[in-house]
Formats: sequence, structure tokens, C-alpha cells
Amino acid sequence: MTKFILLISFIYTGFIGIKAQSTASLSIFTEENNFEVLMDNKKQNVVFYEEEGFYSINGIPLGKHTFSFKKKHFETLSENINFTNAESQIIDLPRLEPKSDFILESVIVKGGQYTIGDKGFGPTCKPHKVKVNTFMITKYEITYEDFIVFMNKNELSSDGSFRGTPYLSGGTPIVFNDQQEFVFQANELCNSVKDAITNITYEGAKAFAEWAGGRLPTEAEWEYAARGGKKKSKYIYSGSNNIDMVSWNQFNSDSLIHEVGKLKANVLGIYDMSGNAAEWCSDWYSESYYMNNIYDNPQGPETGNQKVVRGGSFISDVSQHRVAARDYYSSESGAVDIGFRIVFEPVFY
Repeated sequence: MTKFILLISFIYTGFIGIKAQSTASLSIFTEENNFEVLMDNKKQNVVFYEEEGFYSINGIPLGKHTFSFKKKHFETLSENINFTNAESQIIDLPRLEPKSDFILESVIVKGGQYTIGDKGFGPTCKPHKVKVNTFMITKYEITYEDFIVFMNKNELSSDGSFRGTPYLSGGTPIVFNDQQEFVFQANELCNSVKDAITNITYEGAKAFAEWAGGRLPTEAEWEYAARGGKKKSKYIYSGSNNIDMVSWNQFNSDSLIHEVGKLKANVLGIYDMSGNAAEWCSDWYSESYYMNNIYDNPQGPETGNQKVVRGGSFISDVSQHRVAARDYYSSESGAVDIGFRIVFEPVFY
């Protein structure tokens, strides 16, 4: 198991009368993100000091404690630390090791306010101010390789459904072989297991997201990330005004879905938010929803028949690749050009 580098920083602790402080603190320096910390099997409140670049746990009782650093689908790291006085102790936490080859790289999108919509698309896309909280979003669209791991680790039927709910639609290159495993088999639209997955139903995308410890993005979160979050780029597409730099579209894709991450990323380092696969969002679609001017973390209508789809695809009209463009599709079906990415709730923001 990876060893921790444990440093002890001696600091002046002060006194309350003649009695010394009876608690200590732990500072954590790491490049890891979205993990949680348990002390003696109890989840701890961790404070992130962004400017200094470290995490801190305060109010630790003196004595010996076991700290566990956990993240879904990653190996847990544990360390026993003895606090003999009120000195602050520091650890350098290495990257956690994935339990398998399955790993989803994600990007922090710091919360803020922005103007969603575009008057050029008419009243269904009415510009208005919205606020979203901080979240994490996958750097790449979910691939066939990712989804096949999920399918083989869960009790799906040979047709890719779960208890009668279809997760795949016709035309998928995922097949169930004689060894009772789901595998990738290239077809006329998909050449690589690292292509963005399509022919995936909304329920299939949602199930994968929940299994991975996340969820599908709201429409407001999706557009905020596509625009660059707080960096607020003014590009028409996600990362550029030149569509071919950032997007596999009807003119440059050869009518094929492509491997993720092959074109230019946007300012946050997120790939393919314009083009390649259009992407499911969690919101029900309504033409009039933007007229409500919902400001605080809009979630979409409570009910509906179609789910919001964003980003445009390798075969869609290029207008759908604009960061504000709205589209929709039946929640009960998949399509040859609709895929998804997922978001996670940040632990320390």
C-alpha cells in the first residue's frame, strides 16, 4: 500500500488561562479530489482552503486515531496518527488507486451566476440569469468501454435491459457473447470502444451515473460548464467560434461517432460538449420553462414526456452545437447520436 509522508508542524497553540488546548488539527495536501475522510469510521467535516491549496480537519481530540481516505471505485488509504498535544499535523496524500481500470476523469466547475439562453433561438431559449452551485463534471463523454464495465458488473439481461427497463436501443455495437459477457463489436457508426457511447436510453444513462456515484447534469449545469463556468468564455460553441476545432459535426465527422477527447477542449478542459454525441440532461423539457425565470439551481419541470438533450451531435444541424441550443428526446428511447456525461457533488466546496 502507498505510504504517507507524515510531517509534523510545531506551532504556537496558546493557552486558555493555564489550561492547554485539548484538540488538534490535520492538514491534508493532495492533488486528489472528491474524496471523503473518516476518522475512527466517522465521516469528518473537511474544510478546503483554496488559496493555500490544502484541506483541514479541525477539533480532533488528542490521542491515536485512524484516518481513512475514501472515494467510490478507488482503493481506501488508511493511516494511524497519534495526536499527543495541540500541534497541527500535516500529511501529503497521494492519488488514490483505482480498484480496476475503470476511472472517470472529472473537472471542478465552481459555482456562480450566468445568463442562460440565447435570444436568437426565440422564446423557448429566453435569456435570463441563473445561479448554479459548484459541481464536478466528467472531462469526457462516457464511452462504450466505460458503459460495458457497468453492464458486466450488474445483473443486466442479455438484451441490455434491467428488470424490463431498456438501457440500450437498436443499432448498438454492444453485444452479449457466448462467454456471457457484454463486449464491443464495431459497426458502421462506431469503430472504437473509446467512442462516445450512443444508442443509450435516458434510463440507461441515469443508471450508469448513479452506479458511478454521480448523476446526470441539469440543463443549467450543462450550459454553465459548456460556457466555461466562472471563466465565462463568449464562444458560440464550447471552446471556440470555429466549430471544426471543437466539434465532430455533420460536415467533418464522416457520419461516424468518434473517440472522445480528440479535438480542442473548452476553457475548463472539458471535451466534446459541442458535437460528437448529443448529451442527456436530467430535466424534463418544456418550451415555456425559460419563461419562468427560475434563478436558483433550476431543475426543470416536475413532469414531462421528453428529456432535455444538449450539445448537438456528429449528424445534427450545426446550430444545435451552440452552447445555448436546446433539444429534447423521448425519455423511453435511445438514439443513434445521443450519449451522456455525468456530474458529481463535490465533497469540499
